[in-house]
Amino acid sequence: MVRNILRSRRLPAVALAVLLGTVMVLSPPGAQSQEFAARPGDVLDVLVIGDSEFSRLVTVSPEGNIFLPLVGNVAVAGMTLKQIEERLVDVLKKFIKEPKVVVTLRQGTTDKEFVYILGQVVRPGAYEYRRGWTVAELLAMAGGATQRAALKRAVVIRRALAIPVDLEKLLVGGDAGQNPELKTGDVLVVPEINERVLVLGEVARPGYQDLKDGDRILDTLTRAGGPTIKAAPEEISIMRNGQAVKVNLEAFLRNGDMQQNVEMQPADVVHVPETGRRVLVMGDVAKPGPYVLDNRFQPRLLDVIMQAGGPNKGAKLSGTMVVRQSGDKPTGIPINLDLVLKNGSSDQNILIRPGDVIYVPPASGFPVLLRDVLETLSGLRLLRILFGVGL
Repeated sequence: MVRNILRSRRLPAVALAVLLGTVMVLSPPGAQSQEFAARPGDVLDVLVIGDSEFSRLVTVSPEGNIFLPLVGNVAVAGMTLKQIEERLVDVLKKFIKEPKVVVTLRQGTTDKEFVYILGQVVRPGAYEYRRGWTVAELLAMAGGATQRAALKRAVVIRRALAIPVDLEKLLVGGDAGQNPELKTGDVLVVPEINERVLVLGEVARPGYQDLKDGDRILDTLTRAGGPTIKAAPEEISIMRNGQAVKVNLEAFLRNGDMQQNVEMQPADVVHVPETGRRVLVMGDVAKPGPYVLDNRFQPRLLDVIMQAGGPNKGAKLSGTMVVRQSGDKPTGIPINLDLVLKNGSSDQNILIRPGDVIYVPPASGFPVLLRDVLETLSGLRLLRILFGVGL
């Protein structure tokens, strides 16, 4: 009889409500148990009385949501059927006057229990709960955090509780205090970094860089690939709220003056200018290091080599290389310094420009490759070489 009545398309809304109430009263104890808590994979029958557009079968997604047309995603994970009904009544008020909603469980998941991880991880979603699981184990199952994860601002949501978790302390420092044991139904949220700084000038990757909690100027420069060989690191500045903040990285690298490794703030603009006078001589010469060019004339290769005390005895002169920044890409110019010293070859005794790096290799027998020289100058190594600070 009930089935025949439900098949009628002309059943008045009031009669349907009365009938459904009767069916629920007559249902066996526990059939609509308030102990039920929605979880991914549950199939729910949503009936909006008098409105077929919103009435439908819905499946709880891995993120703990159900989807209704016009409404969109509605978070229901962990809710009882009654709480879901109340939630849907609230969201449907925008579309229906005094909506009446009945939610029943059409098909439940197995008795497995789940924990959830959302946000900036490789594989967000629901994971079957294992007794004794910790935050670190759940994060590993999800493939780890992404590059844009705000590790310090993660949080475990446990019913009405929000438990802060500093994933950076956990993953980098091994802080066991940041690795709480999970309970079934817990949700680990790893938010996205939404703060950035802008790096301009002579760095390998100019542009916007993500700002992480506690980042300092050297962290930002490292993330931007480090200075190019044309950089003037002694003149780096930070524009902050319309004011220039000078940075003395030599004082930090040489003396450990932390005030010079300035802590970054959102919207800072870092400018790494181009050197106007400096060249760098490296390798098998008497006095390797940075040299300031004389602005009165444009020096040639031999002038700078002699300023550096000349090549050492046994240096592989024929394998000399001048590394020059050309646009955003460094190039290597092979030089036979032996021809310059013996014959005064003008073709080999090229004009030197600010930012050039002159490398005279030792007599090792191995050919000098551009990538080998650039590896020596990569990242923050260049800063230490220019400031004469040991690696």
